[in-house]
Amino acid sequence: MTLVFDAPDNCELLTPAAAVAVCKVLEKRGIHPKIKWVNDLFLDGHKVCGILSERFVVGEKNIVSIGIGINLTTSFFPNELKIAGSINLECDKKILAEEIANALLCEIKEKSIVSEYKKRLFIIGKNIIFSKNNIEYYAKAVDINGNCNLIAELPDGRLETLSSGEISIRI
Repeated sequence: MTLVFDAPDNCELLTPAAAVAVCKVLEKRGIHPKIKWVNDLFLDGHKVCGILSERFVVGEKNIVSIGIGINLTTSFFPNELKIAGSINLECDKKILAEEIANALLCEIKEKSIVSEYKKRLFIIGKNIIFSKNNIEYYAKAVDINGNCNLIAELPDGRLETLSSGEISIRI
């Protein structure tokens, strides 16, 4: 599903708000995914949802587009997608999309986005790998800040704040 609307003041929190909204809707259905910073939802070790937010200008208006892809019932994934999984939910897709859209619009207005996001993160305390300026870093995910940026501790004790990008969990 894709949502397009006027950009709110707290644009930097749209992806976390979308992740929390999807989690809350699924939790009401008995499914309890966890969030991998910044935009993926996992269930039982498998990625079941991805979120992509983009902000752009149309004329004089700031617009945001949020794409949310949930693997609802797919049971077979190619070998190269070993991490992929499904929430195995038979439902009316239109009703689910409406519930998520409504939850997102409510979540954007909430002051508790950061705490709701953080309590669903599963990477805090985990060893991670991230790239910055084409250099790969090994670190430990230690926290998030008020914009849901990930705070990673490097082996020498320095803290690095990540506002976007992909991380991998080191095993």
